[in-house]
This record gives sequence, structure tokens and C-alpha cells, in this order.
Amino acid sequence: FIETALMAPSARELAEGLVYGACAFHSDPNNPPGCLMVHGALVGSQASAPVRRETSRRREQLRERIAERLERAQAEGDLPTDADPVALSGYLVALLRGIAVEAASGARPDDLRRIADMGMVAWPAGSTT
Repeated sequence: FIETALMAPSARELAEGLVYGACAFHSDPNNPPGCLMVHGALVGSQASAPVRRETSRRREQLRERIAERLERAQAEGDLPTDADPVALSGYLVALLRGIAVEAASGARPDDLRRIADMGMVAWPAGSTT
């Protein structure tokens, strides 16, 4: 769902693709609960330090890819000039992480969608739909 969202034609569709895609992914019983990129950051022994470093690198890489896409959207007039693509990217990644943690904790699919709905309320006004 991440690659598909990154190719969305608008910034809002990118954000919706990410957060609602995360809800669908984490609600699918065929997928393991939660997210390795999130769980790998939360716990681990000294022996797992290389794994934590790698998951951290990948999380940062995702945040940067989203920020780059949002910067392009802003340059194209798809995001307001006063929007902060880097902060929005961090916001989206935090929302994705939260959805993953809630899913791993047993949240129902409709609960995850309500979280995503609330997250999208904060999307900048003036963004195209």
C-alpha cells in the first residue's frame, strides 16, 4: 500500500492511501499483527542492536520519501505554501506507527478507520482532493 500511495496523483490521496492502506493491511488476518519496523524500534536486547539500526534506517527512509513527494506536491500547487512537507511527513509516519500499534493491541478494523479519519482532519486546508 505504501508504494501505491506514493504514486497517488495528489497529496491528500497520498495521505489517505497511507493511513487507510495501513488500516486495511493491519486488519487483514493474513498479515501478522503490527509492523516489524515499529516493533523493532520498541524493544530489543543489545544483541538485536543491528536490527534496530536497520529498522530505524528504513523508517527514516520512508519519512524522507514521503517528504520528497509532499515537497513536489507543494511545488505543483497541490499543498498550500504555508504547509510544512517535512512536518506533514513526520505526522503521517507517526499516524502509521500508531495504527500499527493499535492493530497489534487488538483494535478492530472500524476503530482503526476512525483513527485514520481523525488523522485526516488535520490535513492542510486548501489541499486538493
